[in-house]
Amino acid sequence: MNKAWLLILPLLVGSTAFGLTLATDGKPQVDIIVAAEANLAEQQAATELGDYLTRIIGAPVAVVKPGEATLMSAHVYVGPTGPAIRAGLLPDKLGPEEWVIRAAGRDLIVTGGRPRGTLYAVYHLLEDVLGVYWWNPWEETVPAARTLELKLTELRGQP
Repeated sequence: MNKAWLLILPLLVGSTAFGLTLATDGKPQVDIIVAAEANLAEQQAATELGDYLTRIIGAPVAVVKPGEATLMSAHVYVGPTGPAIRAGLLPDKLGPEEWVIRAAGRDLIVTGGRPRGTLYAVYHLLEDVLGVYWWNPWEETVPAARTLELKLTELRGQP
């Protein structure tokens, strides 16, 4: 059975909708680009996002550095990548655990302050948007969705 999940988040007042197709019929439509100068927490964030998207979709989602991008039509940028910096999302301008998930054209920026803001951003994306839940260190719920589309403009927060 081919289930399509449409995940809709409240839009910010005065903003336009953003739609990003992460997968269609079990085929990834994005890759994950981790910042070239990513710290260990940001590298872990990109790896975790790739692992869980792979499990949700049922097909591998590539995690690459800038310049190694695959031929995907859209990208998820993790950490202080070029698109995050151009959007004014500089790690030193964000709190150490502040996180941001923001639409950027056809792409998605997932970033935060240092040292762990980006890791929190990925966990919020996975749990609050994609429906992954960790019940304890040994039990989790990971949904399956062969077709996966996000509709959001921006989410942000800090512990």
